[in-house]
Amino acid sequence: MKKEIQSRQKVFINLKLSTMRTFKLIVMTIMTLVVGCQKFEQNNTDNPKAKDPTEQQGSDTNNGNRTDKNDKGNKPDDQQRVEPNPTPSFATGWVPVKKNSKYAGNVPIRFDRAQETKMRLEGFPYDTKEMLYYTQLQQGSCTSFAVSIAISYQANFMRRHLSFKDESFFLSPSYLYNVLKGIGPCETAGSSIEASLQRICDKGIPRELEFRYDASTCSAIPDPKIDELAAYTRIKSFDPLQLSFDSFTGALSQGYPIIIGAYLNQKFFDLYREGGDYIYTKEDYDQGGEIVGSHAMTVIGFDQDEGSITLINSWGSGIGWKKTGYVKVHKSLIGSMIAAAYYVDNKNLYDYKPYDDAPNPPDPAPNEIRIATNTSHMIFTSDDGEVQKQRLTITNNGSSVVNISPYLEGKDKDYFRLERNTDIVIYPNSYATLEVIYSPNNKKGIHTAILALIFSDRAQRVVLSGTTKDKDEDRKREDERRREEETRRREDERRREEETRRREDERRREEETRRREDERRREEETRRREDERRREEETRTTYTIKEVPAAQDATIECPAQGLPTTYSGKRKIALRDLRVTEVGGNLRVTGRLMKEDTERFTQRGEVYIKYGEFCQNNKEIIGFYYSGDSSVDLDFYVSKAEINNKIYILTKSTENKNNRFFTNIIIELVRR
Repeated sequence: MKKEIQSRQKVFINLKLSTMRTFKLIVMTIMTLVVGCQKFEQNNTDNPKAKDPTEQQGSDTNNGNRTDKNDKGNKPDDQQRVEPNPTPSFATGWVPVKKNSKYAGNVPIRFDRAQETKMRLEGFPYDTKEMLYYTQLQQGSCTSFAVSIAISYQANFMRRHLSFKDESFFLSPSYLYNVLKGIGPCETAGSSIEASLQRICDKGIPRELEFRYDASTCSAIPDPKIDELAAYTRIKSFDPLQLSFDSFTGALSQGYPIIIGAYLNQKFFDLYREGGDYIYTKEDYDQGGEIVGSHAMTVIGFDQDEGSITLINSWGSGIGWKKTGYVKVHKSLIGSMIAAAYYVDNKNLYDYKPYDDAPNPPDPAPNEIRIATNTSHMIFTSDDGEVQKQRLTITNNGSSVVNISPYLEGKDKDYFRLERNTDIVIYPNSYATLEVIYSPNNKKGIHTAILALIFSDRAQRVVLSGTTKDKDEDRKREDERRREEETRRREDERRREEETRRREDERRREEETRRREDERRREEETRRREDERRREEETRTTYTIKEVPAAQDATIECPAQGLPTTYSGKRKIALRDLRVTEVGGNLRVTGRLMKEDTERFTQRGEVYIKYGEFCQNNKEIIGFYYSGDSSVDLDFYVSKAEINNKIYILTKSTENKNNRFFTNIIIELVRR
C-alpha cells in the first residue's frame, strides 16, 4: 500500500513538472512573438540618431490600474510605439517626449558656470554596490530609477537627513514604472522623464520598502493605501535644464541632481562592460555606430579640468567607470548624445514630515513571490580557454516557497553549463546559490547566452557574457601595441625636434629682424640728430671776422698811456684759420698769426690785443713768439660788447731798444 502511494505521488510530481514545462514553453513562445512584433514595429520608425536630439518623445499620462502588461487599452499615442533594447546585456527604457507634448514648449532654465573646478554631490557613495536596490536588472525602468534617485537625494538625504544605506532612503521606482510604462513586456517598455516627475507632483512617491521593485514582473499596480503613503513625498513642479556644460555645473553647484535622457550606441555598452578608467567622448559617440537604445541616468558631479560630468547608472556595480556603476561623459556630448535634462528646484520641494508619522505599509499579499538576483549579467574572462566559474545568488523576498527551474538558452549556450540542472527550492526570506561555469574549449571570441530562471508563471533572465583570450595573441597584441607606442614616441620626438628647430629658426629670424630694425632705428636717430644739429647751426647766431685795413706807415702815439710811438706793420703779419665760437656768453677767437715779410721771426717778442680806441684801453698779452718761429697760435676771448668795434692786434719785439709796438692788423667781429 505504501509503495502504491509513493508510486502515485511520483506520477503526480512528474505530471506536474511536465505541465509546468509545457506552460513555460507557451509563455516563452508568447514573449518571443511579442518582442518580434515590437522589433517589426520599431524597424518602421526613424533612427533616433537622425532626429533632432532636442526632440523628446514620451508619455504624459499613466495607464490607470490595468495589470495586463500587453494590453494597449487607452494608452497615450506617444506610448504606442515602444523602442526595444537590442543589446541584451543592459536594459534601457527612456522614452523622449514628442514635440506636441504639453512639456515640449517649456523654456529650459539657464545657470551660470560654477566657480568650483570639480565637485560631486554630497553623500553619493564611490561605488553603487553600497546602495540598496539600485539596479534595474532586465526591466526598461531606467527613467524611474533616474527620477527616484534624484528625488530620494533631495527629499530624503537633504531634507529628511537619511543615509543612503537607510532602508527608508530609496523611493520606489516601481510606483512610477508599473503605471507609466509603455506597451510591451517589461524588458522593452519604457517611460518618459516628464510623466514620471508629473506623477510625483500629482501623487507623490512611496518608499521602496512600501512598494517593492520586482524584476520578474511589472504588472503590480499600487492600491489606495500605497497612494496614501506616496503623498508623504511630493514635489510642486520641475523644470527643463539648458543643455550646456555651464548650466550643468551651475545646477550641480547648488545641490541639484540632474535627470537626463541620452541616446546610446554600441560603443557605450562596450566601454561600460570593460569597466576601465575612461571618459566617453564625442569621438566614441561619432564612431560608435547606430543608436541602439535610449537611456535615462542622473548627473551627480563634474570636473572642469577634464571637461566631464559624472552620472550614476542603474545597471549595477562591477562595471562602468572603474567598475563602480558610474559613467563619465565628456561635456561635448551635452546636446547631442544627452538630449534632455530636468531638475527640481529646492523651492519646489515641501517641508517633508518624518516617516515616523507615516502609516504602516500594507502587509505583503499571501503567497507573494518576489525573486531577485545579485546581478543581471555575469561577465567571464578566460585566458587560453581556461574554465571560469562564478556563483549567482538568488533571493526569495516573497512570502511563499518558490521552486525555480534554471536552464540555458541562446546561440552560445554550449559554452556555459550549470553546477546543477535540477530545480532549486528557496524558502521565504532566504537565498540559494547557483554556480555557472564558462568552458570556452579554446574557442576564442565573445560568447553570449541567457540563464533563464523559471518559477511559477514567470521567467527571470541573467545575461552570460564570456570572453576567451589567447595569451600568444595577447602577447602579439601587446608587442604590436608597444611597436605602435614606440612608433608614436619616435614620431612625437621627431615632431618635437622639428618644432624645436622651427622655433629656433623663428627665434633667430626674429632676432635678426630686431637687430636690423634696431640698427635702422639707430641710423635714423643718428641722421635725425645730425639734421637737428645742422638745423640748429643754421638757426644759431654765428660770427665772423672782418679785417680792417690799417693806414700805410701810420703812426699812433699815446703819451698819456706811456706808450711809445707805434707803427703800422702792413704786409708784415697775417692771420690764418680764424674761427669764432660762442662760449658762456663770450666769443672765443682761435687761429694763427703768420710772419709774411720774412719766413720767420728774427727776434723774440710778444703779441698783444687792444679794443676800441687805441689809446683808451689797456693792452692784453695773448701770445709769444721766438726767433725762428714762423707762426703764433692765438686763443683769446672777446666780450660780445666788442662786436662791430675795432680790435688791434699788436706785436712787440722784446729785443728792440726803442720799445716800439707795431700795429700789424685791425679786425672787427661781425654778427652774421
